[in-house]
Amino acid sequence: MSDYQISDEDIEAMLRYLKIFHPEQATKEYAEGWLRYWKSEFRKISLEDLSNETLEKLFDSYQKSKG
Repeated sequence: MSDYQISDEDIEAMLRYLKIFHPEQATKEYAEGWLRYWKSEFRKISLEDLSNETLEKLFDSYQKSKG
């Protein structure tokens, strides 16, 4: 995972997700920031634990980190 670089395609995919589920946060900058946050958080959780509930918890945690 440490070699992973966030691509423009990743940002666009996250932006599509945000437009559907969190339209008030649907900006390119927010999508890129959230992906960077995910990258660090994914190191802490196993892929087996990755569920919609886990994703929403990550979203809430990222929201709080934005102040």
